[in-house]
Amino acid sequence: MIPGTSVLYFGGVGQQATDGDSNYNSLQVSLKKRTSHGLDFLLSYTYSHSIDDGSSYESSSGQQAGTRGVNPFFNYLNWGDSQFDARNRFVASYRYEIPVPQALRSGPFLSRAFKGWEISGITTLQTGFPVALYSGLFQSGTCWLYSYYGCADNPNQVGAVVTQDPRYTPTPTSPHLYFNKSAFASEALGTFGNTGRDTLHGPGVNRTDLRLVKNIAVTEKTKFQLSLEAQNAFNHVNFNLPNSNFNSSHFGWVTGDTLGPRLVQLGAKFYF
Repeated sequence: MIPGTSVLYFGGVGQQATDGDSNYNSLQVSLKKRTSHGLDFLLSYTYSHSIDDGSSYESSSGQQAGTRGVNPFFNYLNWGDSQFDARNRFVASYRYEIPVPQALRSGPFLSRAFKGWEISGITTLQTGFPVALYSGLFQSGTCWLYSYYGCADNPNQVGAVVTQDPRYTPTPTSPHLYFNKSAFASEALGTFGNTGRDTLHGPGVNRTDLRLVKNIAVTEKTKFQLSLEAQNAFNHVNFNLPNSNFNSSHFGWVTGDTLGPRLVQLGAKFYF
């Protein structure tokens, strides 16, 4: 307090350190087929688990709600899944030259009309990244809202967390809910919440990009190529992470998608 005034000032004291611990383990498997009978593909699967007590500068020293874990003074209490931890990831890339019966390859007209068709694509399936849950209430009196080196308290987990498909609307007031909000409650005044860092993972990725190509030979060294391309061909919605602020009226809601809707485009090229 400044002498002669009734104003009380608070200042935040922060610290920076180039320390941290992490652990990463993975299983990586791939299967490759070289081109034969017009078909080639590459299938890749990765199972991985990345754990740390801070995945970036913001999650180890600066103010970024929900990434500091349980307690800013004991790093071992922040030990949890990395923000970029995607447990399962499968990617398939493939190309198939559509075969043409001999009867449809005879003659210049039939040959140009039916030969040279191929389809290719990339399919990606991945489990979701962690959701950084935080209370937004700052009940502990330690993680202060207005300090750059502050952090957000975590809520208390009081029940089992059950995830659900955000496409369905359970109630008119909670559309596109990803998990049951009743599993969490406010932490008591003067305490940190008991919810661990990055204990919940969000929606995953399901995306297929397809390409249909028609090659039309002009001479031995020149050709036209017409293509029809569809990004997210099956128009699968890939949701963003849900709102992770316990103090928000939209807690648990998914409010958007991350990869966008189906996008179709036509292309033409001349090779010479």
